[in-house]
Amino acid sequence: MNLRKTQSACELVADPNKRVQATLATAKISAAFPTGLSQPALRALAGAGYTNLEQLANVSDTALLALHGMGPKALS
Repeated sequence: MNLRKTQSACELVADPNKRVQATLATAKISAAFPTGLSQPALRALAGAGYTNLEQLANVSDTALLALHGMGPKALS
């Protein structure tokens, strides 16, 4: 599975339209992931095209950690 490069946090803050799009994408997928997953992690997953937990079954931890907003806490 190919990972797409996510937008940096600076881009999201600088452009209100991108911030709204990211927030809407996050809201759509939040129910498909475990409760308590941070907003930055959800934005990273949405930006990379992941919409549900099953899609992550064959993705390595290293690949997920490479996404801006994903950290060890989000992986656990």
